[in-house]
Amino acid sequence: MESKQGAFDATGHWLDKPQRRKDFNFPNHHVAIEKLYFYYDVNKPFDWKSYADLIGRELIINKGYTYSDDFYQALKKYNIQHQIVIEAELNLKMIIKQRADITIMEKKLADYHLNQLHYAKRQLIKMHPDPAIVSRGYLLFSKNIKNSEELIRDFDSGFKQVMLDKSYLDQYLKNCSEL
Repeated sequence: MESKQGAFDATGHWLDKPQRRKDFNFPNHHVAIEKLYFYYDVNKPFDWKSYADLIGRELIINKGYTYSDDFYQALKKYNIQHQIVIEAELNLKMIIKQRADITIMEKKLADYHLNQLHYAKRQLIKMHPDPAIVSRGYLLFSKNIKNSEELIRDFDSGFKQVMLDKSYLDQYLKNCSEL
């Protein structure tokens, strides 16, 4: 990855992972909160309290997406049947075609794909109201950049200042992410 080697001052947004902390410096402020929800076939009700509730379900996850360590551990621990797909637009379509029971997606992305479907098909999918995974996204600064710590201080200061503007903050929360 070029950004790890210092080809760029920063890269974002990335979820916090121990391996990333080896190569990158993290600012004090995250730039996003990512919430992933379970979406499922309305004809197969799903009220989850723990990942163990996925036992007996056929789950769809996406290649290239980052899920929490707890989630990955649960897949192994409970031997949860899952399919890995490349295109997120397939997740909901596969549930509708009964090729899977449940998927895990970010709400805005799922809403976008749901809105691409005919009204009757949208009614076949339900979102569980409790997030399955909540993660923070960060702008990362390579440890191979000489002024990385200075850039982080400038970012943290500027981010704090910009977010004091209520109008900007409202637009950010509406169009980008929770903080």
